[in-house]
Amino acid sequence: MDSNKIALVLGGLLLAAFIALPLMNKNNAASTAATQQGTTQAAPEAAPLPPVTGPSLTANDLANTTWDVPSERGIVRATLHAGGTITATPPPALANTVLMMTGSTTLQGTWTMNGTNVTVTAKVGPTVQTFKCEARGQDLYCGGERATRVQ
Repeated sequence: MDSNKIALVLGGLLLAAFIALPLMNKNNAASTAATQQGTTQAAPEAAPLPPVTGPSLTANDLANTTWDVPSERGIVRATLHAGGTITATPPPALANTVLMMTGSTTLQGTWTMNGTNVTVTAKVGPTVQTFKCEARGQDLYCGGERATRVQ
Protein backbone atom coordinates (compact mmCIF):
# COMPACT_ATOMS: atom_id res chain seq x y z
CA MET A 1 0.00 0.00 0.00
CA ASP A 2 1.56 3.34 -0.98
CA SER A 3 1.92 6.23 1.46
CA ASN A 4 -0.99 8.21 -0.07
CA LYS A 5 -3.44 5.38 0.61
CA ILE A 6 -2.12 4.98 4.14
CA ALA A 7 -2.54 8.73 4.73
CA LEU A 8 -6.13 8.61 3.43
CA VAL A 9 -7.02 5.65 5.64
CA LEU A 10 -5.45 7.26 8.70
CA GLY A 11 -7.16 10.57 7.91
CA GLY A 12 -10.51 8.79 7.60
CA LEU A 13 -10.00 7.16 10.97
CA LEU A 14 -9.06 10.49 12.53
CA LEU A 15 -12.14 12.21 11.11
CA ALA A 16 -14.35 9.37 12.30
CA ALA A 17 -12.78 9.71 15.75
CA PHE A 18 -13.38 13.47 15.79
CA ILE A 19 -17.04 12.94 14.93
CA ALA A 20 -17.83 9.74 16.84
CA LEU A 21 -15.86 10.11 20.09
CA PRO A 22 -17.79 13.09 21.49
CA LEU A 23 -21.03 11.22 20.82
CA MET A 24 -19.75 8.01 22.42
CA ASN A 25 -18.34 9.84 25.44
CA LYS A 26 -21.66 11.60 26.02
CA ASN A 27 -23.51 8.26 25.97
CA ASN A 28 -20.89 6.54 28.16
CA ALA A 29 -21.03 9.33 30.75
CA ALA A 30 -24.82 9.03 31.04
CA SER A 31 -24.59 5.23 31.27
CA THR A 32 -21.84 5.36 33.91
CA ALA A 33 -23.77 7.85 36.01
CA ALA A 34 -26.89 5.70 35.86
CA THR A 35 -24.92 2.59 36.81
CA GLN A 36 -23.28 4.33 39.77
CA GLN A 37 -26.71 5.40 41.03
CA GLY A 38 -27.98 1.84 40.67
CA THR A 39 -30.77 2.89 38.34
CA THR A 40 -31.26 2.99 34.65
CA GLN A 41 -32.03 6.43 33.27
CA ALA A 42 -33.39 7.26 29.87
CA ALA A 43 -31.19 9.41 27.67
CA PRO A 44 -31.89 13.10 28.19
CA GLU A 45 -34.42 14.39 25.72
CA ALA A 46 -33.50 17.19 23.36
CA ALA A 47 -35.32 20.46 23.81
CA PRO A 48 -38.59 20.42 21.90
CA LEU A 49 -38.49 22.15 18.55
CA PRO A 50 -40.69 25.21 18.13
CA PRO A 51 -44.10 24.68 16.54
CA VAL A 52 -44.32 24.89 12.78
CA THR A 53 -45.98 28.03 11.49
CA GLY A 54 -46.92 28.26 7.85
CA PRO A 55 -46.02 25.90 5.03
CA SER A 56 -42.72 24.01 5.23
CA LEU A 57 -39.89 24.40 2.77
CA THR A 58 -40.00 22.16 -0.29
CA ALA A 59 -37.20 20.72 -2.41
CA ASN A 60 -37.75 23.56 -4.89
CA ASP A 61 -37.42 26.10 -2.05
CA LEU A 62 -34.17 24.48 -0.86
CA ALA A 63 -32.54 24.30 -4.30
CA ASN A 64 -29.75 26.86 -4.70
CA THR A 65 -29.78 27.96 -1.05
CA THR A 66 -26.88 28.23 1.40
CA TRP A 67 -27.12 27.43 5.11
CA ASP A 68 -24.83 27.69 8.13
CA VAL A 69 -25.37 24.44 10.00
CA PRO A 70 -24.16 24.12 13.61
CA SER A 71 -22.07 21.04 14.46
CA GLU A 72 -20.07 19.94 17.49
CA ARG A 73 -16.89 21.22 15.81
CA GLY A 74 -18.28 24.54 14.53
CA ILE A 75 -20.35 25.89 11.66
CA VAL A 76 -20.59 23.97 8.39
CA ARG A 77 -21.57 26.13 5.40
CA ALA A 78 -23.65 24.02 3.01
CA THR A 79 -25.02 24.94 -0.40
CA LEU A 80 -27.85 22.77 -1.69
CA HIS A 81 -27.72 22.87 -5.47
CA ALA A 82 -30.58 22.13 -7.85
CA GLY A 83 -30.40 18.53 -9.01
CA GLY A 84 -29.63 17.15 -5.56
CA THR A 85 -25.93 17.93 -5.15
CA ILE A 86 -24.40 19.70 -2.17
CA THR A 87 -21.14 21.51 -1.52
CA ALA A 88 -20.07 22.04 2.08
CA THR A 89 -17.21 23.86 3.77
CA PRO A 90 -16.26 22.28 7.09
CA PRO A 91 -15.53 24.33 10.20
CA PRO A 92 -11.92 25.47 10.65
CA ALA A 93 -11.34 22.75 13.28
CA LEU A 94 -11.79 20.10 10.56
CA ALA A 95 -10.50 21.92 7.48
CA ASN A 96 -6.99 20.42 7.54
CA THR A 97 -8.31 16.91 8.08
CA VAL A 98 -10.73 17.27 5.18
CA LEU A 99 -7.96 18.69 2.99
CA MET A 100 -5.69 15.76 3.85
CA MET A 101 -8.43 13.21 3.16
CA THR A 102 -9.97 14.68 0.02
CA GLY A 103 -7.39 17.02 -1.44
CA SER A 104 -9.90 19.86 -1.12
CA THR A 105 -11.26 22.09 1.63
CA THR A 106 -14.82 21.50 0.43
CA LEU A 107 -16.93 18.37 0.60
CA GLN A 108 -19.19 17.16 -2.18
CA GLY A 109 -22.31 15.11 -1.68
CA THR A 110 -25.98 14.68 -2.43
CA TRP A 111 -29.23 15.69 -0.79
CA THR A 112 -32.76 14.40 -1.09
CA MET A 113 -36.06 15.45 0.42
CA ASN A 114 -38.93 13.18 1.42
CA GLY A 115 -41.82 15.12 2.91
CA THR A 116 -40.15 17.47 5.39
CA ASN A 117 -37.14 15.19 5.92
CA VAL A 118 -33.86 16.14 4.22
CA THR A 119 -31.08 13.56 3.96
CA VAL A 120 -27.54 14.69 3.13
CA THR A 121 -24.84 12.19 2.19
CA ALA A 122 -21.17 13.10 1.72
CA LYS A 123 -18.10 10.98 1.17
CA VAL A 124 -15.18 11.97 3.39
CA GLY A 125 -12.19 9.93 2.31
CA PRO A 126 -13.19 6.28 2.61
CA THR A 127 -16.15 7.07 4.88
CA VAL A 128 -19.67 7.97 3.79
CA GLN A 129 -21.43 10.28 6.26
CA THR A 130 -25.23 10.68 6.33
CA PHE A 131 -26.94 13.59 8.06
CA LYS A 132 -30.64 14.02 8.74
CA CYS A 133 -32.36 17.41 8.72
CA GLU A 134 -35.97 18.53 8.89
CA ALA A 135 -37.79 21.43 7.24
CA ARG A 136 -40.02 23.05 9.85
CA GLY A 137 -41.92 25.93 8.32
CA GLN A 138 -39.32 28.16 6.68
CA ASP A 139 -36.55 26.86 8.96
CA LEU A 140 -34.17 23.93 8.56
CA TYR A 141 -33.13 21.89 11.62
CA CYS A 142 -30.16 19.53 11.54
CA GLY A 143 -29.50 17.36 14.57
CA GLY A 144 -32.11 19.35 16.49
CA GLU A 145 -30.24 22.62 15.87
CA ARG A 146 -31.63 25.43 13.72
CA ALA A 147 -29.57 26.17 10.61
CA THR A 148 -29.26 29.80 9.54
CA ARG A 149 -30.12 30.63 5.94
CA VAL A 150 -27.32 32.63 4.35
CA GLN A 151 -28.62 32.89 0.80
